[in-house]
Amino acid sequence: MARRPKQQVTIIDVARELGLAPSTVSNALRGKPEVAPDTRARVFATCEAMNYVASPVARALRVRCSFTIGVLLPDISNPVFGDIIKGLDGVLAPAGFATLLWPAPRTGRAGC
Repeated sequence: MARRPKQQVTIIDVARELGLAPSTVSNALRGKPEVAPDTRARVFATCEAMNYVASPVARALRVRCSFTIGVLLPDISNPVFGDIIKGLDGVLAPAGFATLLWPAPRTGRAGC
């Protein structure tokens, strides 16, 4: 079955191309020791040739964790919060987390 040109390549597509089980491709990409080095090399080469990009959404579904930290801000235009967010993102992004910003709703009540 031919793929549409704009459709993203999946692990299943890579596995089909190599004649491997999708779990073997997944294990190879995650560096599991039970995958032979030559198989791992074939998987990585095929992923590159097919322009495979790991889906963070698929990963989140598999491990049941979104790897997203939500930050609720009272005033997103305040430059102090910009520095805080840059600092958070500088720590979270290398660890594989995304930062989600959301302005806090204004309640209209004094002191809140």
